[in-house]
Amino acid sequence: DRVLALHGQRPDGMDAHSLLLTIRIAGLLALLEQRADLLAVTSDDWRAAQWLVGHSIETRTRCIVDGRRQRRSKRAANRADELAADEAANEQAREIREAEKLERAKKSVLSQLDKHDGKREGVPGSTIRQYLGRNGRYAYQAIEALYDDGKLDLIGGDTGETSSRLWALAAGNPAL
Repeated sequence: DRVLALHGQRPDGMDAHSLLLTIRIAGLLALLEQRADLLAVTSDDWRAAQWLVGHSIETRTRCIVDGRRQRRSKRAANRADELAADEAANEQAREIREAEKLERAKKSVLSQLDKHDGKREGVPGSTIRQYLGRNGRYAYQAIEALYDDGKLDLIGGDTGETSSRLWALAAGNPAL
């Protein structure tokens, strides 16, 4: 054991005291058998002690490996939870931004109709969309929502398409 240690060939550092442990266990086994010569360690005592120490080292190694695996699994699960929470937060933020854009579009629709249709004769949905500029992609959704809320009236016949229908501020809706 000393020669191996001096040449840097001794096994794992956690087992540096395994020889001393084996000696002590062999001595204890000899004492437990209560033989006539209490201080004599037999080759059977020595083999049993080596087996016990070897088994202890295997158990410790297995526990370390299992613990590391469990920590990796726990970290992976925690990371997955963090990613899911981040994704949910991003989705919620996106929904909030979309709702804010729709609200801006609704205000713009009301403002543009007040500005361009003072007589409330109706403006085609496609023209309202053009008035909204960058918020134009929300125009039809905003028009439908305002109509459902009773803030817009449908003028003339129903053509089936929001873009070709004529829209005006509702009769009871005050000008902006």
